[in-house]
Parts: sequence; structure tokens; C-alpha cells
Amino acid sequence: MRNLLALGVLIPLSASGTHVQTPTDVEVFNCIRSIQIRYAQLEKENFTEAKRQFRAMIRETARGLNVAELTPYQTILIGPLLQSGLPQGDLKDALNEALDRTTTDPEHGAAALLLLHSLNYWDDLERTYLDRFFQHPHMVATMNGWFGPRAINAFGLAPREMIRFGPHIERAILSINPNSVSNSPGRSSVARLFEALDHPDIAAETRTRRRRIHDHLLKIARSRLSKLAPNGGGSYQPQELQFIGGVDLVEYLEGPASRSELTGRQAPEMAFLWQRGPDAPFSKLLDLRGKVVVLDFWATWCGPCVATFPDLRELQTHYADDDVVIIGVTSIQGYHVPVGQGAMILKDDPDRELALMEDYITRNDINWNIAFSTRSVIEPRFDVRGIPHLTIIDAQGHVRYNGLHPGGSSFEEKTKMIDALLEESE
Repeated sequence: MRNLLALGVLIPLSASGTHVQTPTDVEVFNCIRSIQIRYAQLEKENFTEAKRQFRAMIRETARGLNVAELTPYQTILIGPLLQSGLPQGDLKDALNEALDRTTTDPEHGAAALLLLHSLNYWDDLERTYLDRFFQHPHMVATMNGWFGPRAINAFGLAPREMIRFGPHIERAILSINPNSVSNSPGRSSVARLFEALDHPDIAAETRTRRRRIHDHLLKIARSRLSKLAPNGGGSYQPQELQFIGGVDLVEYLEGPASRSELTGRQAPEMAFLWQRGPDAPFSKLLDLRGKVVVLDFWATWCGPCVATFPDLRELQTHYADDDVVIIGVTSIQGYHVPVGQGAMILKDDPDRELALMEDYITRNDINWNIAFSTRSVIEPRFDVRGIPHLTIIDAQGHVRYNGLHPGGSSFEEKTKMIDALLEESE
């Protein structure tokens, strides 16, 4: 067993010099909960400082937790947190050592294989850990256990690998009992899996498999959502986060984006509770029919979003006299981040958040429209998984381009897309 004292993450020796005992599940849960609470408290006081101190917070809170003696269950439970504060090589060593102790908890050993697959993705070209997982006698039990839905994050592979592992992935996902599952996968994990299945090199071969996987995941998501309800707690309360995530996943799976049918189809309707700009007022997308609409999903806390302001400003100036409407779409966040300053926590004051946007628009020379959607800015119906995210809608209301980065394409590339749509509407 390795002594990891030098990492400053844990103290594996007692005062007498002997190894400390294996942590209990309660101790691991308390460590995770302590980190969640400390981070949430600091985030309320200073959002930027909370981000800066995150790794140090993990190291300090996990001090005394002997990673090398964690059970597979404990390692996987706390693994995502430790990845942020522990050198990856040491987490791999801890997982490998945990696999040697799987005689007492074999189901968790199967889950450890999936985490090792994720950590070794770029080194393990033969996908040996993933192979071992699909051959593991407790694969089905793991997929139906506490870790199962999270395993889907490990299934988004390259086209050649999707052909090789596709039948195993389908078998694993379809083995999940929708009525007994304890949690559901994240939308980003599901979307990455569909992206892998939709790759043009293999899409024709995986179409039927994709549909079966999609339909089963929707059953799982609906079943899980029916068992959840918000508890009225703070933003870091697990039950509330699970409920929000459950709604997000169901809406995504019920919508066209999850079936790769968003582009070329009628855009989902979007309502706005507040808007300012050259084309205001407008209360919904339908009000803008007959014009090309550019939706830029963003938020004040998003640095990459703010970095694209010059591109959007130039685009608005270029199309000021044309039937083009550019809308910076955001939503109530619970805090407001002026450019170059710390966050202002406004969780229970949405009116103040809206009022602050007036000054924000002026100070940042925003000449395009800004609107607050009635829905989350991380909009599942438009497959928004991160911001900034750009969607371009034609004059007939159809989504023509989706998932673009406003600063990721040149001015000429964007105007070429928009000009073509303007010509179509003439």
C-alpha cells in the first residue's frame, strides 16, 4: 500500500505509526457532505473565491481519509471529488488496489472497472477495463445499482469502438429495470452516447440499436422523475438537484434533439419574461416569424460568453437594417456577475437580477437584444449542454444550425449562413 502523506490529501498513519483502518461508509459520506456544504456556503459569499478554493477545500476536508484503503464502493462514490484534488495516478492506484479486494463487494468492483476505463481512456487503447466490465458476472447488478446510470458516461466511444461494443452497451442499458433504478443518468452523458451512435460512419448500422436505447432511457428517466420531488432546500440540496436533473433529462429525451431531429424542424417555442434591445418587445419566438433569428444562450457568470461580445456586436451592426434578430438568451440564475467583478448573490431577488441587467447592457455596450427566458438557459430542447451555444432559426421558424459557438466560427462563416437564409426568405 502506498503512503500518500506527501500529497497533503490524507494522513494514512496513526500517531503510533501504524496504518489507520479502512474508512467507514459514514466517514466517506460525511466527507462528501462536508465539502458540499462548505462549497455552497462560500459560493453564497463569493462565487469566484469558491471556484478558486475548490481544490484546496477537497484536500483539507479529505485529510485523514485513507484513499488507499477505500472499498471500491467508497472510491467510486468519492472519486469525482478526489479527481479534482488528487493526482490522477494516485486515484488509479487506489482503484486498482480496491479491485484486489472485490471478493467482499464484487458489484462495486465492476463499477470500479468503469471508473478506471474513464481515467485510462487515452492510455488504454484496447479498452481492456471496459471489456472486463462487460464480461463481469455482476455487470447487470451494477447497472441496476446505485452506480448503473452513471456508467452511461463511459459509453460514448469512437465509431470503430461503437461497432465493437455497441451490442454490449445496448445489453447493459436495456438490463436496467426502470421501476427499481435508484437514480438516472445525466443529460450530457446520454447526449454524448447518442452523438457516438449518430456518427455518419456508423449511423446506418446503429439506427435500430439507438432507437431501442433511447426508448429505454426515456422509461428510466420518467420512472425516476415520478419518484422525486423538490424539498425546498438550497441549491446544493441533493434531492432538489436530482429533481431538476430529472426534468431536464425527460424533456431532452421527449424532444427532437435526442432523436437527432432538431435541425430542419420547427424550433421549440420559447417565451421571454423580460427583453431589451433593438427588436423589443417580443414575448415569444413566434412573434419573430418572418425574420432570421440568432439565439445566443449565455449568462453573466460565463467568461467565454462575455468574450464573444465583440463578435455579437459586429454581427448586430452588420445586420442592423436586415430582417435578422440577435437575442442573447439567459435566465434567472440567482446571482449576477458584473464583468471583472465578483458575483452578487440574488437567489431570492429575481427583480433585482433583472434590474441589474439594464446597467450591464449599458456598461458592456451591448447593441443586440438581451432576453430572459422563462426556462433554464441550459435548454434541453435545444440540446444546450454548455454555454455559449448558438442556434440559428430561419424565417419560417425552423432550426437550421445548432450548437455553434458564437466566437468559434469566423464572421464570414456566420454571415454566409445568415445571408443564405435571408435569400431563401425573399
